Amino acid sequence: MSRTASVIRAIGTALPDHVLDASARGELLQSIWPRMAMVGAAMAESGGLRYLAEDPKRLLEPRGLTDAMALYGSHAIRLAESASRQALDQAGINPAAIDVIVSVSCTGYLVPALDVHLIERLGMRPDVVRLPITELGCSGGAAAISLGHRHLVAYPDQCVLVVAVELAEDARQPLPFLRQETRVLPVAKTAVGLGGTPVPPERIVIENVVVNAKLDDALFSKPQITASTSNSK
Repeated sequence: MSRTASVIRAIGTALPDHVLDASARGELLQSIWPRMAMVGAAMAESGGLRYLAEDPKRLLEPRGLTDAMALYGSHAIRLAESASRQALDQAGINPAAIDVIVSVSCTGYLVPALDVHLIERLGMRPDVVRLPITELGCSGGAAAISLGHRHLVAYPDQCVLVVAVELAEDARQPLPFLRQETRVLPVAKTAVGLGGTPVPPERIVIENVVVNAKLDDALFSKPQITASTSNSK
């Protein structure tokens, strides 16, 4: 039984403009959730870099679905084009030689889809086969490569371009109906909260969870979680 092998000729990558190291992430998170100060050195020890398409200061700005998808479209198309050009240049392949384009993304939606924009921007043939994939989450990239391989098994002389773009920040949606209220409750005489000696995370108690009172009571219940304390020995 003969087997047909596919070859990945090149890989291109493109990253958003805003870069956060461990220190910057810690400052950002503490500006949003002051209680993150209690993690101490754990934040710095996490290491690595994180990339955001939008200014971090705008991360929690209220935005509707229309605005979120507009931001996704502007960044996703630009990043996908950059990564695709890099891969094609490294492989020495003219965009017009691409027979199939498989595009993957689950953090935003475009109509026409992402691949339509790339076909025009990269100068691909109008008869290129399009296969846009959504809603596969983290497995989307692997699925796209698998589908590309299966196509090449049937058509070994053709070329497939696989493009995966994810912008999780643009997929973020607030939950306006739920507001969690928390405060640090003293559980020992020496625990004074964030104003003094830090309280270990395991000592933080959720005092209550309140559903937005403006919504219909018939749609959402209003759970009240009573705070509990423990005696310190």
